[in-house]
Amino acid sequence: KPSQISSWRAGRRRIAENLARQIEERLGKPRFWLDAGFIELHEPQQEPYPPGKVRITGNVSFAPMHLSEVPLLRWERVAEYMQAREQAIPADVDEELVTTAQEVSANAFALRLDDDSMVGELSEGDLVIAEPISSSIAPQPGDLVILKTQAGEHLLRRYRVRSDGIWEAVANNSNYDDLRSDEGLEIVAVVVEKRAYRRR
Repeated sequence: KPSQISSWRAGRRRIAENLARQIEERLGKPRFWLDAGFIELHEPQQEPYPPGKVRITGNVSFAPMHLSEVPLLRWERVAEYMQAREQAIPADVDEELVTTAQEVSANAFALRLDDDSMVGELSEGDLVIAEPISSSIAPQPGDLVILKTQAGEHLLRRYRVRSDGIWEAVANNSNYDDLRSDEGLEIVAVVVEKRAYRRR
């Protein structure tokens, strides 16, 4: 539909995975071609379209997509990674890399959830990409953040500011206690992308 194509062009919506694969197949392009960057779709082909195929009408240009890779860290390695970045030395990262279309800094990293603290929004096994706190990156109320407890543990929580100036780190799951800034908490990164995977 024209409105859907306009949303793709403006960056308001992303092409669904199955739809992208159908478009590639219909245009005779290799799999994941749409993920790689700039394409132009010109006048529609005239041959009939079988049921289930996608027809693109008119001239459509897709903007270039910049892809970045960030390391997927284990939770116990966040402190080590952050310290290496603060000292501007290469971090010894042996984990896999995660590709993102977000504009992120060289210090960004990914984490895979290992608990059910954010149930209803993210589940165990889902993934977040985070930017370390800096002069240009600061949490806003409602943001998901990576925080460090007084005991040195790193957790994913939602940032909430109280009227008395104290901020809290809140889980979606009521089985987890709310944490407070006056308990020695430190926010180390802000989540800029979250990926919730469908479970069968």
